[in-house]
Amino acid sequence: MTVLVVIMTVSICLGTVTYSSLTRKHLAVRLGDRVRAQSIAEAGVNVAYSMIKTNWGNRSNTTLFPLIASYGDGAYTAYVAMASATTTVVSITCTASYGIATEAVGLDVKNFGSLTAAFQWPSNVSQYAVLCGGTFDFGGCGNIV
Repeated sequence: MTVLVVIMTVSICLGTVTYSSLTRKHLAVRLGDRVRAQSIAEAGVNVAYSMIKTNWGNRSNTTLFPLIASYGDGAYTAYVAMASATTTVVSITCTASYGIATEAVGLDVKNFGSLTAAFQWPSNVSQYAVLCGGTFDFGGCGNIV
């Protein structure tokens, strides 16, 4: 009877260790896939933003969006949503998948227009700049005078 109890106890312990190691491996793979999917989604948002930044009219171009592309071993789909045709704000959302994971990223973009020829920098703009002709090292919370 004692031998049977020992064998049962050892079997339960081995089963628990095996289950725990398999679960941890699955969680590690899933986390790795989620990180890669998040990175791919961020890359997709960046591509869509670059297309809109280059030409604001691209926001309503149905041949460009939704933008479906593969990236490495994953893929993403980027969408651009406008509240109206005259709006200056658009929302870019991108859904990406990698392995067993799917992640989504969003970005709101506002068009402030382009700089006009009449634009001039304020005369005191250099008061807030750090100009350096060599190596600049700043350590701490001191005052820059």
